[in-house]
Amino acid sequence: TSDHVAVNEIGLYRNNTIPVNIMQNDIEQGGQYYVPDYLVKIEDEAGARYVMMDAKFSELATVRKYYMKDLAFKYLFSVSPLNCGDQVAGLCIIYGKCSDTEKLQSAYNKQLPGNPIKPFAEMLPMIEGIAAERQYDQLDQLFNKVVAQ
Repeated sequence: TSDHVAVNEIGLYRNNTIPVNIMQNDIEQGGQYYVPDYLVKIEDEAGARYVMMDAKFSELATVRKYYMKDLAFKYLFSVSPLNCGDQVAGLCIIYGKCSDTEKLQSAYNKQLPGNPIKPFAEMLPMIEGIAAERQYDQLDQLFNKVVAQ
């Protein structure tokens, strides 16, 4: 495992060669690395927690219908930490075709109250023209989910 960490100092690896898209030839190639648009690593005495963040210039409905399944498979099911004390905390899909009234929301629209699902899967609206303070508030909400784990 130390060889993998030396490559990128991230501490994650792809745990399978199942292709996201049937048309891909990942299996014969032994798999490829998945590269999110952003990777956030939060470390403390308990270990590291990772948040995979991918951006799509799409509307929420399009993210739910066309992107969520593949991104969840790639970043929640196909990536694992090298260190057993670390964890993939969740996935955040940032979407850019939104109004200024849209808010951070979970992909789990049927979860039980008071029973958070781990890893989380959130969708974050983010566009120009929205006050930075409001966007920071939504980012705080997202990262509070990581800290709470």
